[in-house]
Amino acid sequence: MAEPEKYIISNININSLLNQDFIKEIRGLSADINAVNLVFISTERKEDPSNKQMQVIVRPLIIAHENENEVKNSVSHVTGDPELIKKTIEILQKKFGGK
Repeated sequence: MAEPEKYIISNININSLLNQDFIKEIRGLSADINAVNLVFISTERKEDPSNKQMQVIVRPLIIAHENENEVKNSVSHVTGDPELIKKTIEILQKKFGGK
């Protein structure tokens, strides 16, 4: 498996991807609290033709801020499977105008 790819996308703050009522409740715990990492796992099951057994392929997709400045400036890193990254960036750009 190839090394995961990594892209930087601007105008995307992870907090904007989450339910805002949930964010308000979490912020009630501490005024200065932000989501910095969002992880998705894609699981695909395929039959291995050589031994007729099911094979499970797990592909991660991570959207993350690497520091406080990135949270403040809405800069996110998208890492993981190249196919998932491409589709995710398209969704984010359509929904939030990220670049």
